[in-house]
Amino acid sequence: MYTITKHGKRRLRERQNVITGNALLRSVVRKGKIVYEFKNSFFRYLMKKYRKNKNIRVYGNNIYIFTKNSKKLITTYSVPAKYLPLEKYEIEKEVFMKISTLIKLDGCLVQVKLNSGEMYEGIIRANPKGERTYVNLVVDDKIINIKGKQIYSWTLVA
Repeated sequence: MYTITKHGKRRLRERQNVITGNALLRSVVRKGKIVYEFKNSFFRYLMKKYRKNKNIRVYGNNIYIFTKNSKKLITTYSVPAKYLPLEKYEIEKEVFMKISTLIKLDGCLVQVKLNSGEMYEGIIRANPKGERTYVNLVVDDKIINIKGKQIYSWTLVA
């Protein structure tokens, strides 16, 4: 069961003409995209909306801000028209999953094989901007930015 703050109820009514939103909120939490599934200027826009201990979801053409545990809706916004259609800012699911997995290995030695056949061995460094379209690999004291679309496979080096 999801709860909605008084402010959240007002914003749902005002901005989306929704009176009770439990079914909607269930869909938003389950199917909505998180901030890191977007790139470029829309990602930066969402990061400005982000506050500590908050959870942002984008569902349809709306932005929903929840408490950290996603059980209470705080407010909702429409996606600004300049970011529509959202598809041009979405990161492909396969790329998102590869990069998200590699970022969890921050500081680990990995071997990355690219679609071109090139192989790199280096230490993973998370992207300081937080965007998940590429990963930084430190090879011989040089930082190489590898786009998620270029990665064919990777292995953790023991």
